[in-house]
Amino acid sequence: MNWGTADTLVRRLDRLDFPEPGLPAVDTVPIEIIQMELRSVAPITVTYGGGSPEPWDVRVTLSPTVPPPGSMTVTKTHPNGGTFSAQFNVQPLFVFTRASPPAVRVLDTGAQPPLLLQTSGTPPWVHDCPNIVLDTQCGTNFVPGINDPTDTRVQVPAQAGPQAERNLTPACDDPDGDKVCTPDDNCPTAFNPTQNPNACVLPGLDYWETPPTGAQHDFSTDPIPASFFFPTSDPFPGTVCLGGESLNPGATGTGRHGNPPSRHA
Repeated sequence: MNWGTADTLVRRLDRLDFPEPGLPAVDTVPIEIIQMELRSVAPITVTYGGGSPEPWDVRVTLSPTVPPPGSMTVTKTHPNGGTFSAQFNVQPLFVFTRASPPAVRVLDTGAQPPLLLQTSGTPPWVHDCPNIVLDTQCGTNFVPGINDPTDTRVQVPAQAGPQAERNLTPACDDPDGDKVCTPDDNCPTAFNPTQNPNACVLPGLDYWETPPTGAQHDFSTDPIPASFFFPTSDPFPGTVCLGGESLNPGATGTGRHGNPPSRHA
């Protein structure tokens, strides 16, 4: 997956910690969805009085209403990565477009409960991907959706003995007990005496892609009401099949929840 095919931008809101030396290591952080671009793979059919069918295309993005954060659980199973699972709340905004004669209708679900989306299975991730050629950036410490089976590095054990000791002052703040004071500790809440840069992953943005099988939204339990499209239009209780629409290759996002308090504060 690369920026050219990514259709969803997710922000990790807190740091992931993977204390040395043991694996597997598991951590969970809150996440939020910042951008999403989906489009119908085929138009839906709108009817009037049971007849006069006409096609409407559907685009799905995010409502201005911000839902609660979701969560991501990341398991580190080898020195360069592992697997993860995630679920997040989505407040969709549907844009319906008729080509001829031109017409646009917008359905904002902000007043309704958000949808809960989940990852399919347990996708892989890596800290970096030196053995794989990608259009996306590597070496950003967390690259989701990538598996690097050629990586043969071994876990570096934590140092023991005098070489691992640091000269600490009585006022040294060392919450993880790794003998590295917080101002100098690259991962201040993960036991990391070797200062391995991959003992933690800072908050950041992840580019996601809708599976090739697509996604769908079912209106059967909450149909689009009569006369939504035009007077005399019938209710729409059908299913919209959706595929990803590429984000801007340089897409970035500002967190919709601002900067929530860190669990590491």
